[in-house]
Amino acid sequence: MKKLATVLIIGVLAVGSKYIDYMNYRDKLISENGKEVYNLMNQEAGINSEEESFIHYVKYGI
Repeated sequence: MKKLATVLIIGVLAVGSKYIDYMNYRDKLISENGKEVYNLMNQEAGINSEEESFIHYVKYGI
């Protein structure tokens, strides 16, 4: 049971860290290119929500 709890905690921390990286990436894109360009990039990639955008970031590193 302790191993499962440890694995879950590590997983949550890893996802949290990735989300912070994603938010920094997203904010940088928006500040450099504007919200319209950010939205167009997501639209071209078939992304319809921030959740999908985060998953895309984790999956492809962009």
